[in-house]
Order: sequence, then structure tokens, then C-alpha cells
Amino acid sequence: MQAATIRPMKLPLKQLTVLRARGNQVSPETVSFADEKALGLAARGRLLTELMATPGQERELAVGYALTMGWLRLAEGPPEARHLAEQGRVELDLDIAPEELGTVRAAGGGLLGPTEADPLPPGQTVELEVARGLIPKLGQGQVLYPRTRGTHAAALFNAGGDLLALAEDVGRHNSLDKAVGSAWLAGVLDQAVALALSGRCSLEMVLKAVRSRVGLVVSVSAPTVPAVEAADRLGLTLVNSHGPEELRVYTHPGRLTQKGQPLTLD
Repeated sequence: MQAATIRPMKLPLKQLTVLRARGNQVSPETVSFADEKALGLAARGRLLTELMATPGQERELAVGYALTMGWLRLAEGPPEARHLAEQGRVELDLDIAPEELGTVRAAGGGLLGPTEADPLPPGQTVELEVARGLIPKLGQGQVLYPRTRGTHAAALFNAGGDLLALAEDVGRHNSLDKAVGSAWLAGVLDQAVALALSGRCSLEMVLKAVRSRVGLVVSVSAPTVPAVEAADRLGLTLVNSHGPEELRVYTHPGRLTQKGQPLTLD
């Protein structure tokens, strides 16, 4: 078998010839897989951090990351962001002190940022049937995952379940930040009531959602203990989609309604 040949594609994908073993049958097959590159985030010439991310939506990723890491607040509006492709970085117009960058490492290996956030006030409710449909809508909007089986996705919805923004990336944190940044730059983040996630909801994902002022998170995988504890403390409704018909509501069920009546744990 010849050495692998990688060819760039229009999407942030590459192709590779691999050996496929199914039962006793072994044969070559060409598969697609997601690309990943380093992206630096800088503020006024100073490199703040470097992310490994799927190429595309670099400005959205940078702006969303700045918000969800607690570097600035939603009310301040998105900072100006310039993607300097040749230099492999995004330049953000913001002032940030070194102590604001955070030192705690998240489950994915990146900086967690501040380990607290401003609690969410009681917010707009979402009907149970709408919440149940968010993960299927997330899946329908994915382009990279069906071709690679190697990417995560995040999507923001309004109270009626209408899609506001969707993003895919090799990193689950990046997909969330890209979706948030996309909605913020488009001026629709204030309409976002629910966030759907293709992977695990860990502590850092809870903090990112709260800083984006999104009150409902529905994830495919079950949350971690710190995520549930933080969601309970910060007023976030945390839900696991446990199959096509079942939702498990971990915290603040009152943000979900059934025929107009808030859910309770009683």
C-alpha cells in the first residue's frame, strides 16, 4: 500500500487512505477527517493564549472566547476583531490584565478562566417539547461530523426553538465559543435562550453558558458533578438528552414548562 496522500478540500477537511478491517475483509478506503490548526488570540499586540481549532470562523471563535472566559461582559458589546491569517492569530481590541486570564486548567486542557460567574436571573421559559427537539436540530445542522465522526457542535436557539447560530469544531469548547461569537456579532445573542451541545457538559461549559446569559443547556452526554453544582448555584437549567424521548433535568426545572406550567422536582 502506498504512503498516505492528503489533499485539502473546500471544507476544513482532508482525505486520507486508510486500511479498513471489517470482519475478515481488509481493504483500502479513503476517509475524510477534520483539520486542526493553532490560532493565537492577541490583544493590542500581546499574545493572550493559543487554541487548537478547526479552521474557519476565527473572528467568531475569538470574540466568543473573550466573552465566555470572562474577559468582558455581554453588555459591553463585542470587541473589534481582526483575523490576521498569515500570522495565524486574531487581534482583539480590548484591555485585559494578566491576572484575568485565569490559571486553572479545564478538563480539555485549556485555561478555565475565572471559576465563578454572575448568577442568572429567572428568565424566559421553554416548552418541554421544544427542549426535546434541540438535540435533533443540532444533529441536522452538522456538516462536518457526518463526514468525519470527529467533531463537536454547539447551537443556540430562541425560546421557540428557532436556530440562531450553529458551529462545529474538533474542540467542544471551540464549537460553543464559535456559536456564541457568531450570534454576538450578528446581534442575536440576546435572543438566545437555549444552548445544545453534542458532548459532555463540564464545569467550564456551564461557566461559558452563564457568561453568555443563556439559561438552558441541553447536552448529549451526562454532566459532571462540578457542572451540576455550578449550574444549581448559578441559576442555569441543565438537561441531558437521554435518548429521543427522554430528558433528564438536573437543575432549575422551572425554566421548562409543559403546556405552560413550570416543571418542578416535587
